Amino acid sequence: GRHDLPEALAMGGRLWRFWHLRDHLREGASTLSTLLADHRAGARTSARAKALVGYAGLVYWQTNYAAARAAYEEALSIARELGDERLEVEVLYSLAYVRGIEGDVTGAERDFAAARELYETQGNELMETWALESIGMMATIGGDHERAVPLLEESIAGFERLGDTFGLRNSISVLSRAVMQLGRLDYARQLNRRVLELATAQRDLTSMSTSIRDAASLRALKRDYDNAARLHGAAQRIVDESGA
Repeated sequence: GRHDLPEALAMGGRLWRFWHLRDHLREGASTLSTLLADHRAGARTSARAKALVGYAGLVYWQTNYAAARAAYEEALSIARELGDERLEVEVLYSLAYVRGIEGDVTGAERDFAAARELYETQGNELMETWALESIGMMATIGGDHERAVPLLEESIAGFERLGDTFGLRNSISVLSRAVMQLGRLDYARQLNRRVLELATAQRDLTSMSTSIRDAASLRALKRDYDNAARLHGAAQRIVDESGA
């Protein structure tokens, strides 16, 4: 009904990480797309903004970055109209990932640093740790792997202390790539194995598929091309079946 739609939008926005981590990306993205397209959902409300953030998060993990950017930008404009600073910093933080992937690594790192300061003033230690991890990720994407390593190691310690298992998996995965680029292949392999164990325990298919691809890269660097190809194929099958 008309009165149920705002709650459905807000709930969809809250559920997006469940859809992501429980292998329902296509279902979640389709559900939120349908809700957002409803002619009654056009009002620029907090509920719409939260649904847009959820939709953007799902299509981001499906590597549809153009759709993610459009949704985040609309959510950001709504948050600013409403004067909702908590929602605004959440969207700015998320949008920085898209900017970095699209090539603006310097701008993304600047936005993550700004978000980290805001999260610190809000007393949000978990998101402050996520922002730190994201700065490390942008550093290694930009090729500055030496600078990335201590940032990522600090974020891993923070996620372990705070009990955020997804953040832990993500940080270890990024660190494994940084040290792999630095030629520290044995350490990278140890990290990669830990991510795979954590991802398997939590049945996190996005972490699993990316880590198997990382394992394939490590095999290739050891010139074990047959197993590298098998691992890459296994990762691609997870992507094909999960949409992640």
